[in-house]
Amino acid sequence: MRTCEEIEGKLCGYLGEQYDKPVFLTGPVLPEPSEDRLEVDRWAKWLGRFEPGSVVFCAFGSQVFLERDQFQELVLGFELSGHPFLVALKPPFGASTTEEALPEGFEERVKGRGIVTGEWVEQVAILNHPSVLNTRLMAGELRVGLEVERGEKGWVSKEKVSEAIQCVMNSGNELGCSLRENHEKWRGVFSDPGFMSRYIDKFVQNVNELVKS
Repeated sequence: MRTCEEIEGKLCGYLGEQYDKPVFLTGPVLPEPSEDRLEVDRWAKWLGRFEPGSVVFCAFGSQVFLERDQFQELVLGFELSGHPFLVALKPPFGASTTEEALPEGFEERVKGRGIVTGEWVEQVAILNHPSVLNTRLMAGELRVGLEVERGEKGWVSKEKVSEAIQCVMNSGNELGCSLRENHEKWRGVFSDPGFMSRYIDKFVQNVNELVKS
């Protein structure tokens, strides 16, 4: 499984017990930094305009597609928060581009402090930039994220998105401070140069032992 004990150790143990099978972990297999200097420099220049830890970065990945209404509600939440932001989202259902799906007047209102793009972005370079606070939706035992409150249909409102962002980003908020401290702790763990190699070595060892048994 492409995960690690530090994040999902209990779940992996549970699966092993339920299926009475060994569970081998490869680690999270973090991406290598891009060698495309133009792409890296493009975002570094934009992010460099803001104070350290002030930019919110949101990326749902290439497999997530939202309904247009939820897409617009989400980006309006970022606007409402008042914080600089960089959002990477695929076009919602029914739209050919991300730009055409944005709320009317949105780009003009957030010009200079917010970007919503449907293009591929160099996440490693962005997350490594000091202006970005990356708090993923991991609100359980790791306590490095805050889950956005959902409505009855599972959707999130712009007000709730804005509240969650402000809670995490505002330095005077006790919960936000705790989340940032935990984030830095886990970032140190995962940025250890030997972290991934130890998991890969252990995975290979486990497979070899299984073949020989």
